[in-house]
Amino acid sequence: MSRYNLIDTITYNDKNGTEYPVKDVRPIPSYINGREVPLPAESKIDGLITREDNFGPDTEEYTYAVTDYNIEKLAEHNFDLSRLKRIRIPVLEEVNA
Repeated sequence: MSRYNLIDTITYNDKNGTEYPVKDVRPIPSYINGREVPLPAESKIDGLITREDNFGPDTEEYTYAVTDYNIEKLAEHNFDLSRLKRIRIPVLEEVNA
């Protein structure tokens, strides 16, 4: 199930009065467990999490979880990964099962 399925659909009205159905803001989940890892220069989150010592191969779909777990730090740095030296990796039950 997509993490967006349970999000309410709301109506957006543009300046001309045209209505568009859009998804409401998705709440950011909290992660209790995780660890902090170095973020090498030029790294991308999906490349980092697919390493064996993180989530492993073919786990790009969990990029959202790492982004959610680091959302405050990412926002503070204008989503510029080059400004970060370390990033937190959450523990996800579905990946570790």
